[in-house]
Amino acid sequence: MTKTSLGMTLLLCAACFASGCQEQGRGLAERVTTASQALSIDTLANAITAVGRLSNDHEPALGQVITAPTQPILKSFTFIVNAPVTSVFRAEVYAWSGTQAAGANLFESAPVTGSGANQNFTFDTGNLSLTTGAQYILFLTTLKDAGTGDGFVSALPKSADSYTGGDMFVLESPSASVATWTTSAWASTTSHLVFRAYFDLVPSSNLVASSLATPSVFGQPVNWLATLATSGSPTGNVTFTDGVTALGSAPLSAQTGFAQASFQALALAVGTHAVTAQYGGDVNFSPRSASFSQVVQQASTLTALGSGSSPSNVGAAVTLKATVSPLSPGAGLATGSVTFTEAGGTLGTSNLDGSGIATLTVSSLGLGQHVIDATYGGDTNFETSTSADFEQTVNADGTTLALGSSASPAAFHSNITFTAIVSQGAASGVPTGTVIFEEGANTLGSGDLDGTGAAIFSTTALSGGNHTITALYGGDPSHAPASGSFMQVVTPAATLTTLASSANPALPGQVIVFSAAVAATGAAATGSVTFADGALTLGTSLLADNGTAMLTSPALTPGAHAVTAAYSGDGNFRASVSSSLLQQVTRDPFAPSDAGAGGETGESSDAGADSGGSAGASGDTSADAGTASHGDAGPGGSTDISRAGADSGCGCRAAPRSPASGAGLLWLFAALVVSERRSRRKRALSS
Repeated sequence: MTKTSLGMTLLLCAACFASGCQEQGRGLAERVTTASQALSIDTLANAITAVGRLSNDHEPALGQVITAPTQPILKSFTFIVNAPVTSVFRAEVYAWSGTQAAGANLFESAPVTGSGANQNFTFDTGNLSLTTGAQYILFLTTLKDAGTGDGFVSALPKSADSYTGGDMFVLESPSASVATWTTSAWASTTSHLVFRAYFDLVPSSNLVASSLATPSVFGQPVNWLATLATSGSPTGNVTFTDGVTALGSAPLSAQTGFAQASFQALALAVGTHAVTAQYGGDVNFSPRSASFSQVVQQASTLTALGSGSSPSNVGAAVTLKATVSPLSPGAGLATGSVTFTEAGGTLGTSNLDGSGIATLTVSSLGLGQHVIDATYGGDTNFETSTSADFEQTVNADGTTLALGSSASPAAFHSNITFTAIVSQGAASGVPTGTVIFEEGANTLGSGDLDGTGAAIFSTTALSGGNHTITALYGGDPSHAPASGSFMQVVTPAATLTTLASSANPALPGQVIVFSAAVAATGAAATGSVTFADGALTLGTSLLADNGTAMLTSPALTPGAHAVTAAYSGDGNFRASVSSSLLQQVTRDPFAPSDAGAGGETGESSDAGADSGGSAGASGDTSADAGTASHGDAGPGGSTDISRAGADSGCGCRAAPRSPASGAGLLWLFAALVVSERRSRRKRALSS
């Protein structure tokens, strides 16, 4: 609202930022001379025609709306208060929505006290940056300081003022409060306050410093800028310091409307750095400084894991290698330690060397796949990181198998012992497990490895011939399988052949069965036996399961026969020949004598004398002597036997000589039988 003049006037002036309007007590019509770049909003030249009253019970907030010019830095503003009684108030700057204040205050002065006529109050805003073309309200208020006393502001009709950037607005009581500044519409008036406001660009001596990368990471180069906004051409250097430590300097380079220095900071430690850019000035420009904070964080890292040998063998030393590298834009050399783990279990820890590499040598990895990780613990400058899973393959230790036997060649059915020796790598220990002995697809047996890596197997079951024996080692958790072969030669075993006859001596025409027995060790011999009478083959028979062969001989002629049995041999047994058997075949006692014309000797002729007749052509002889005498045999090989005083016809044929005493008895018996028959015949004739 607008009040009529009450005799006391408040002049609101906004301004005086770089020039001489900051002192109090200037006249109402005074104009301020500013630097060439300054811009002012000035209504002081207009006559005062109206008065606004500032107090809680009248207008607790009263101000002027302005539009920010193209030079939007509000340096200061000044107003004049006529206070008949002591009055306490403040100056405020807010954005203007068109009907009320908006947002938070952009500037608030300390409380000031007015008492007396025409007092100048200048408020330095500290270079308040506004937005060109936007509206703001600059006002006085008693709401924050109990509103004691009254003050009066000078106003003038809008028609008397050429300023078109805004009007005078008031916030009326009794409902007014600080909260209502931005929530309630202010009352518009038909007047403008009498005021002056000063604006400028960033002054040529105002230095702005900043970082192009904050936060940065350790090792990252950071570019800092120091800028002087000026239409002139300042010269000299800008020095950058971190706290009290000078890091370096860079020269100013003049550009259109500003001059700038650029500096690259290297190797900043992790933390927050208070950086100051200090311009030393030159003959035309005064020194200036500006500060900012540079935040440096730990650099991220990448841990890569590998090994010197994958795959490796059980028991062999494996060297794990972890390389820790900073990730861009970080740089530098990581320090600290790396922990190597497998399935949550720690294998060991190693410190990084001067190249960012940590190594760990392990020999305890068992057979199979091992998933290993490496974790870098970090340090002051670098973050922790864990490698991707690394698979270390551990193979069984290579082995070799050497196979031999106790004897080769060896005779059939002899005990042959095979020995398999499994050799291993130097680091994996003595192999354990079982060795299987085979011939072709047939398993012969097995043996367990002893403490020296040897396994044995014994057998007597190999047949005669060549045998390729293979030993197979199946491996154990630390050793690979292996195999080896050996050629075992088995020779046939010796045999003993014996020969027997079923009748020796045998009568003429008597059946004789020859029996041959082949003695062999370990098994029954197979094959055949050939029976021979001297060079004459009598026949061949197969050996029975009991090792014997029999042959029924055809009729052998009377006399002695040298019979042999020859065993043919087989794959397991050698051939053998029996000793010669002397087979006797006797003559038939009833067969005609071979003496004389073939007639029987000693027979009485019906016409002959009692004496029994004389010897016939067969050569038999008779004697009348009292004692028996042996005559020489005739061509038939026989002799008559006579007794003294016996009947002349009672002659006997002597038994042939025989090397066997049994055959002689047989012939004697036959002669007695013949003699008895003749005696009976003679007695029959005489009667």
